[in-house]
Amino acid sequence: MNENEHFTVLDSDPDDAPDLSKDGWPEKLAKATVRRGRQTRIDQALRDWIGKHGAE
Repeated sequence: MNENEHFTVLDSDPDDAPDLSKDGWPEKLAKATVRRGRQTRIDQALRDWIGKHGAE
């Protein structure tokens, strides 16, 4: 096993994350463009196919 000689100490506290239910975040998130990735398109194609042909 290789040892990592350049360990980086994280200087952030996990509790420092912003509260996304306040301070305009709901509006910002509502306006955000959702990019559909390849797996999402594959999943949707499978759902469409199953919807047309039924699951057996």
